[in-house]
Amino acid sequence: LRLEKDLNQDAWQSLPQLQGINMGLVPDKNAHVLLQYAREKESAIPVLVTGSFGSGRTALLATDSAWNWNFRNVGSGGSGRYFQRFWNNVIDWLIAEPETRRLQLESDKERYREGEQALIKFKLLQKNYQPAINAKAQLTLTQLKAKPGVETELKTDEQGEGIFPFLPDREGFYTARVQVDLEGESLTEEIMFSVLKDTAEFEKPLVNEALLKKISEITGGRYHPLTGSDDLSSYKFTNPDIQVKSHSRSFSLWDNWWAYSLVLGFLVMDWYLRRKSGLS
Repeated sequence: LRLEKDLNQDAWQSLPQLQGINMGLVPDKNAHVLLQYAREKESAIPVLVTGSFGSGRTALLATDSAWNWNFRNVGSGGSGRYFQRFWNNVIDWLIAEPETRRLQLESDKERYREGEQALIKFKLLQKNYQPAINAKAQLTLTQLKAKPGVETELKTDEQGEGIFPFLPDREGFYTARVQVDLEGESLTEEIMFSVLKDTAEFEKPLVNEALLKKISEITGGRYHPLTGSDDLSSYKFTNPDIQVKSHSRSFSLWDNWWAYSLVLGFLVMDWYLRRKSGLS
C-alpha cells in the first residue's frame, strides 16, 4: 500500500477489521502467504496467498468482507484509496505487468546520439520478491543484423540491481539481453535501443528511387523524377473524392406502432395455441 516499510505497516493497521475469514485452508508448500490470522495455541490461518501455476499466477483472498476497507473507511470520514490500490496491485501482479516481473531490464534512454554512453540497468527479485543479492547475470549486447555480441557477467548489489555502462561503436539498432538462473528458474528479458547520427541525413542525400516508387504504387499516386529546369505547374494532380458527413439522425428501430403490434401479435398467437392444445 506504501513503498516505505513503516508507512506500509501503518497503512495496513489503519484499515477496518475484517468480519470473518474462511477456515480450514492450507497453503501449498510453494505458495507465498502474504496475510495471515495469528492464533495463540494453533497455527495461523492464511488470508492472502499467492503462487504460480504453470505459466500463470494465482491469488486467494480468504474473506468476503474486504469491502470494509473501502465502505467503512469512507463512512468514518477516511479514504478508500488503500482498498483501490490493494486490488490494483493484485490485478497487476496476476496479469504479470512489467513492474511486477522478477527480472526487469531497461535503458536510461530509448535513443542515443553517436558517441553518447548508454546505460543498461536491471533489477532481480527472488520468488518472495526480496532483492536477489550477489546473483550472477549474463548480459549480451548485439547490434541488429550483426554477429552475436560479447557476453558480460554482472553481479547484483544489495538492492538486487545491476548497472552496465556501454559505449556503442557506431550508429544502428542494438539489443540488450539479460539471462539469469535463480532458484531453479531461468529468467530472461530483452530490450532494444537505437544510436543515431545527427548528420545522417546529410551523409546520404541521394533520392531513394525504389522507395518513392513503392510509396506511389501503394498509395495510388505517381512517381515523377524532377530536374532543375522542371516547371512544376505542368504536373496535374487530380483531387481525390472526399466524403463529408453533413448531418446525422438517431432513431429507435423498435419504438413504433408496428413493432408493438408484432410483439402483441406473437403473444396473442401463443395464448391461442396454448388454449387450443389444452395447455392453459
